[in-house]
Amino acid sequence: ILTSAAHFAVLTSPSTRSVKLTLQTSTKGVEGLERITNKLKDVFAPSTGNTIQDVVNESRIRWSLAYRGWRRPFSAENRDPLLDDLGDHVFSSELISREVVSAESMFQRIDILDIVNPRHVDLDSYGRSLACDDDCYESQNPELFAPNRIVFLDGVMQSTSRGEEAYHEALVHPALFTHPDPARVAIIGGGEGATLREVLKHGTVRHVKMIDIDQLMVELSDEYLPTWNDCSDIDGSHESCFEDERADVLYEDAMAWFLNRFSEASVGTDVEHLYQSEDKFDVIISDLLDPQDTVEFAHILYGSDSFVRSLYHALGDDGILIMQLGPAAALEDPAEEITANRNRAGLTKMIANIGFKSMHTYEESHAGFNDPWEYLIACKSYSCRERFYASSAQVELSIHKRIRRSRSGQSLLKYFDGATLESYQRPRKATETVHCRSMPKPPECILGTGYSKDRQYFTSAEHLEMRSSVDGSSTSVYAKANIPRGSYIKTAGGSISIPPHASELVSASSSLLKTAAEADSAITLFLNNHGARSKLKGGSEWYVDTTGLTAYMKHGTGTSSNVARLAYQDFSVRNPVLQRRITSYATGYVMALRDIFKGEELIINHSQ
Repeated sequence: ILTSAAHFAVLTSPSTRSVKLTLQTSTKGVEGLERITNKLKDVFAPSTGNTIQDVVNESRIRWSLAYRGWRRPFSAENRDPLLDDLGDHVFSSELISREVVSAESMFQRIDILDIVNPRHVDLDSYGRSLACDDDCYESQNPELFAPNRIVFLDGVMQSTSRGEEAYHEALVHPALFTHPDPARVAIIGGGEGATLREVLKHGTVRHVKMIDIDQLMVELSDEYLPTWNDCSDIDGSHESCFEDERADVLYEDAMAWFLNRFSEASVGTDVEHLYQSEDKFDVIISDLLDPQDTVEFAHILYGSDSFVRSLYHALGDDGILIMQLGPAAALEDPAEEITANRNRAGLTKMIANIGFKSMHTYEESHAGFNDPWEYLIACKSYSCRERFYASSAQVELSIHKRIRRSRSGQSLLKYFDGATLESYQRPRKATETVHCRSMPKPPECILGTGYSKDRQYFTSAEHLEMRSSVDGSSTSVYAKANIPRGSYIKTAGGSISIPPHASELVSASSSLLKTAAEADSAITLFLNNHGARSKLKGGSEWYVDTTGLTAYMKHGTGTSSNVARLAYQDFSVRNPVLQRRITSYATGYVMALRDIFKGEELIINHSQ
């Protein structure tokens, strides 16, 4: 059948007992094709009233979608949700999709689908999970074979039942455990209720203000996404997280809400009189659209200096802001300033300029998306680093003390624990690599990010020697060859580190000793004289070269020194290079500050 606006063709294949339908339209768009395909599904796979048989029947239907010829440039005005993630699932040739609900609010199109992916869930196993007797494995563990429920907003995937716990635990708990005592929390967005659920697990939290502009989204989530907002297992909470007495859900424009209360323009520039209409928050969690989104609001949201500044003013002295930043950087990506990640790049610079003292990005790869997901923590106080870099044991203790008990007796945290936070503490290689592709190149990237053929390397074994004084009371280090300025001198590789919490124990034990002489204990003297101290992790952390190379170098300051450790005292808001390489920078290399000649003594800059 061929018309001026569309055509419909039927091709039968008796040998494979299949029918191929081709639909093409030039006037109705993808939405028109969607209505037709739904009607065809009713014809070729009508509902039998039996869930298992319906899934089997639907599994025999495969769709594929192609957008041919010239098209209008993509924009918010002509955005077609079915040409985004939603269409990839509805018109997939592999996935089996069933619509749970589709609705249009004043602000966005909302779609919730159940997806069965035969690659992950065998259809026969899914059928047995619904129908076989209690003796089969599938019926005893039906949650392992259930369809993946996925939420789409304007066609963009937002959350999945198989990944939402990993996503929301990664969004909430690193920030809340980094704060010493989070009592007041604000959530921007988060209409599914899962962010709220995770916050309410903290016993210290007394008030949560969730601000989402779309009331229909919250209502549909309450009805169709019950596990997302289920607080029934949290001791002292309510069956629905939205009904918890600590929760205050507002259906407002969150950007306007903060600007009206915390922007300098709304109350004048006298900072002393800010915050009169609303108490400040300990943690603010932004769970809004991705920075990579092309709609105009994404550029406004992530490019608004006044909005981010209002969030800064809305936080207390130890306040923490956390945001989801979309797909994490890949190793092959160019500088983010010139890609779809330009909003993310601009945001991180803006946060540093506004006054946040510390910033950390980390990734979670189990969030249910096609890529690892990136998150950002920004702290008003540099001291938050000590809690962000807490050891696994310290975090486990905090979890035990702070997380509320469950009614079931099971842990309320499925993915997050002390080891998880430790894995977030060191940026990934791709994060560092893409950071160093920025223009102009960040100074920490010029200093060095590992082995470089452009830089000369000297080793302690071949190019240095230790000499004792005539009376044997001291030892010094001398060059056995000419060493040009900027060269790296590699140690033998042995090192130890004493993290901040252990350094505190050393200091405390020294202060408890009876006399001043005893207080200058051997270990304290050794660290002060021969260790490299860093406050990258908030508190004092010591790194010691156990090979003796740097330990036996004489100390100098300024122009009197000719070598320096790479682990300089860096207090920049964000430095993924140093965060990744602190150990090797502190004890693996020293750098020649000027030309060093054969026979010259090496004097290390100890004023860093």
